[in-house]
Amino acid sequence: MKRLTSFTATLGLVVSGATAAAEAADPRLREVVYDPRAVVTVPVKRGVVTLVVLDADESITEVAAGLGGDCAKAESTWCVAAQPGGRNFFVKAKSSASAANNLAVVTDRRTHAFRFVVLVDGDPKPPVYRLVVKAPPRVAPAPRLALRDMAPLVALPVVPSPPPPQQVVAERLQAKPQVMNTQYSVAEGAGSQDIVPTLVFDDGRFTYLRFPGNREIPAVFHVLGDGGETLVNARMEDDLLVVDRVSRRLMLRAGSAVVSLWNEAFDLDGKPPGDGTTVPGVQRVLRADSSSNEARKGGTP
Repeated sequence: MKRLTSFTATLGLVVSGATAAAEAADPRLREVVYDPRAVVTVPVKRGVVTLVVLDADESITEVAAGLGGDCAKAESTWCVAAQPGGRNFFVKAKSSASAANNLAVVTDRRTHAFRFVVLVDGDPKPPVYRLVVKAPPRVAPAPRLALRDMAPLVALPVVPSPPPPQQVVAERLQAKPQVMNTQYSVAEGAGSQDIVPTLVFDDGRFTYLRFPGNREIPAVFHVLGDGGETLVNARMEDDLLVVDRVSRRLMLRAGSAVVSLWNEAFDLDGKPPGDGTTVPGVQRVLRADSSSNEARKGGTP
């Protein structure tokens, strides 16, 4: 009887310990609920792969990395692997990674923003091995009214008039750029971290840079074949600095700070403006000046 009592007590301790272990969440495995207004910060460690799992109703269409993510290139400090049409992607900070890398992940349903922060050596905080992003809870539809209750509310639908052409052109000119190339590597000089962009990509005609917060916007130079530099036009559109060309190499300068951007997938031919403009659906039309035509007619003998 004593032996049975001792065995029962031991079994109770084992079950209790297993329950406590199951309840203690592993900090290396995280779950978050998607919030379109939030950036998900993910602590990572050099050489450790982080798996990000999106919701089952999503399919990845585009991925853009601020500091690049070419796994095959030795000079790239980050490795980002994603399969279009899938819902998983992998991120690994290489041994030379130090600065945080931001990722913009676009799916057929949502747009995600991530910031991967490299833990310094000796940091007791564990890196994240797997991050699961859950879809937000669905709002239950309002109960349907019976037909007899809806009868007094029925009205003929109002067909909206089409917008004027000027409005259509203005909306298309303000449309977001199409991401064609994100394969850029960054090299920064000493004390130049303030002008390192968090996002670099191009659409085949223009290069787009993003600088967070109130950081100084640097001047942009195109590097010639002989190593010389020439200033290029750049302008701000919303939160993006738009450079009026795509180059094999760009230099960002602000005082003594200098950052070099290498286009790892440079296309010498680029993207020609088929309709005289790079905006889809907008065609450039040249019209003769009526006053000039009248002057010619008047001067003809």
